[in-house]
Amino acid sequence: MIAEQRIIKCRDSMEELDSFFNENNINNAFVVCGSTFDKLPVRRYLESYFGKALTIFSDFSPNPAEEAVFKGLDVFNACNTEFDIIIAVGGGSAMDVAKCTRLRSGKKKPLLVIPTTAGSGSEATQFAVVYRNGEKVSIDDPELLPDIVVVWPDMLKSLPMYQRKSTMLDALCHAVESSWSVHSTGESRKTAMKAIHKVLENKDGYLNNEDSGNAGMLEAAHLAGQAINITRTTAGHAMCYKLTTLYGLAHGHAAALCTASLWKYMEDHLSDCIDSRGEEHLAGVMQDLKNAFGDIGFHGLISELNMERPHPKNDDELDELVNKVNIQRLNNHPIKLSKDVIRKLYKEILEIN
Repeated sequence: MIAEQRIIKCRDSMEELDSFFNENNINNAFVVCGSTFDKLPVRRYLESYFGKALTIFSDFSPNPAEEAVFKGLDVFNACNTEFDIIIAVGGGSAMDVAKCTRLRSGKKKPLLVIPTTAGSGSEATQFAVVYRNGEKVSIDDPELLPDIVVVWPDMLKSLPMYQRKSTMLDALCHAVESSWSVHSTGESRKTAMKAIHKVLENKDGYLNNEDSGNAGMLEAAHLAGQAINITRTTAGHAMCYKLTTLYGLAHGHAAALCTASLWKYMEDHLSDCIDSRGEEHLAGVMQDLKNAFGDIGFHGLISELNMERPHPKNDDELDELVNKVNIQRLNNHPIKLSKDVIRKLYKEILEIN
């Protein structure tokens, strides 16, 4: 494994990536990729470089089931070739499957990731998410942190607008949650604020699919991932996963709806602070966040992006949402949240009277 995470930037030339493969004697690659892989220039590059010494695994869906990891591991182990590297090409799902494949293989192979979205920040974290019988399972292990990150703005060129918006919101939610987490540090808050400013600076160029905007948003997502890797997520992510599976929302879309409702509630209930640093500390963090978003505000940004809200069919769905919240994630949240409060927040998110 590589001793320290390395960032390789690909713009007009692949020279740095070529050099990395050559210098480290990388001759055989196992690639975990999403459904868009065939349309991306990275496929042509990898096929040109590795030729027949390239094995591709893509038999998984967004929000991957644990079975997908087992399938990937079977393919990884069944090949006669001793792979020199595992490469993940895609968003958070592809990276999660690749991370878990390496971890479960027990082999210390380098893990190189090429993000095709700017949002999950998975390339900067030591955790992964898979689903077991429809329930989210979080895995947290230093072995999951990728060794090499390839920043290649062209990978974002074909990203659909809904995914473009949702992944950007995921990066923002990571930065916001990291800022107010009870585990925040001076370093994590500084990194999170850099991420927020970088998102807002590049928002228009990114939404217009400009090269500079795509490059800037990839950097912003990486910064947000670094921040959340220190603090872990809070109630926003704890609440969003079932919204994703129940209503088919993209992860960042669901996270943003939850974070927006939590933000309003927190501002009105600072006296319920459970952060050991106290109410004054949290009030300062909330003010810093408000200042970072400026006139548009977090809620204004969601409105500007026209992110729709799902509507439940019956009360049973509301009960399911409340009962599926990961209590462990609530321990990271700076404001005490009861089940009654969580129900109230979900009703606001779903616009239930």
